Amino acid sequence: MSTRSHVASAQRIVVKAGTSVVSTSTGLPALSRIANIVEQCCQLQRSGKQVLLVSSGAIGCGRRKMIKQKLLSSSIREYLNVNTPPPQQSVEDIARAKRQHDAACAAAGQATLMSLYDSLFTAHDVSCSQLLVTKDDFKNARRVENMKYSLESQCNAGLIPIINENDAISANEGYTEPGIFSDNDSLAALIASNVGAELLLILTDVNGLYDKPPNQEGAKLVEMLHPKVWEQSKENGSKQIGEKSSQGRGGMEAKINAAVSALDAGVSDVIVLNGRIPNTLIKASYGENVGTLITYQHPSSNSRNGTPILSPNKSPSIHSSPLLKTLELDTLQLDTASAVTNDAMQNFISKSTSDIDSNAATESAMLARKAQNTLASLTSKERSNILNEIANSIENEMKAILSANARDVVLFDRPAVGEMGTDEIVCTDTHSITNIIFLNILNTIICIYLTNLLFRKPCNYNRYH
Repeated sequence: MSTRSHVASAQRIVVKAGTSVVSTSTGLPALSRIANIVEQCCQLQRSGKQVLLVSSGAIGCGRRKMIKQKLLSSSIREYLNVNTPPPQQSVEDIARAKRQHDAACAAAGQATLMSLYDSLFTAHDVSCSQLLVTKDDFKNARRVENMKYSLESQCNAGLIPIINENDAISANEGYTEPGIFSDNDSLAALIASNVGAELLLILTDVNGLYDKPPNQEGAKLVEMLHPKVWEQSKENGSKQIGEKSSQGRGGMEAKINAAVSALDAGVSDVIVLNGRIPNTLIKASYGENVGTLITYQHPSSNSRNGTPILSPNKSPSIHSSPLLKTLELDTLQLDTASAVTNDAMQNFISKSTSDIDSNAATESAMLARKAQNTLASLTSKERSNILNEIANSIENEMKAILSANARDVVLFDRPAVGEMGTDEIVCTDTHSITNIIFLNILNTIICIYLTNLLFRKPCNYNRYH
């Protein structure tokens, strides 16, 4: 079984194409690569998915146009004096002048880039739209709401929005505030989390994340990365990242940080893959093992061809604990998200409280009653050990639980793809359903435990103070 079979169920996908993918080394548009990306986006849309494209490349397209127009409009005197040494400037002045020049190039190149995209999408009988944003658009709640509504309407109408930073206005100065993008990688993460995308695909000029800089001998592609491993590598200084491309602003580290922020905001999965290889976008969207998958889910099978999977040890589950087995909770199938069947989902998560299945409610009550009686018969020390194991499990998976809960909030804020109305709560993430059931069981156990404190010797619960 593939470790990525769940990825194919993503209905809303954000694709980020970096400068190194959409531009050549000379700054010209990479026509063949852009055309292939457009073709794949159209193919995904025709298959019933919704696609949003975050594209770089405006500065690269505009830089050559600016040089050409400047030469055409220059006089012979100005052309001959081009080698006159410039006045002395500080490092800050030079950096500011470069940002301002890039802003002018972005304004000149954005029209060229969008004209190219429009022509290519039109050839596939698909319409595209343009959205330019700045950091201030994400600081204002009303602007965020308007942006969400605009993108939602465009996606539901069958358009493919093309999003980029409005560099002509912002002249990106390297923002560091939380919740604000500093490059198009973090912009794509913000867009994905705001529109409720299940999958974020970050296209770059390498095959994915390697266990060491890819230009070093013996470097291996990482098939799957758990954010906890990434955070630990940053803390102990063991991470090794190759240099970023000469054209883009970010780099592999920026891409991984953006991926983690997207996961924390509710995006289910992020894949970093090579956008220069034809059809990798299609392959990744349908669960094939290309690039590096960054996710909070634990691997469900062995890696391919010795490709490393960087994932922490899985935390103790309901089934692996002898103490928790005594409560006979295994009938609720709480071990993994994949164990939650469609029938269980319908039993525990219903569209409205008035439609709750009475049989499922009765069965749940009987199971809870049975667990209560079993728990009451345990000693104080055994109940204390159970609480400790549950607490350890929650602590180990806290990031994943918060990510799944954030996803549910995003899904609540937008209608589902299809015929469901805006007033219906849609919960399609089986992992988050598992969390809901797990936390409800935990709440019941704690309540029973506190009740029994009135009649039995209390256990050591200093760790919860």
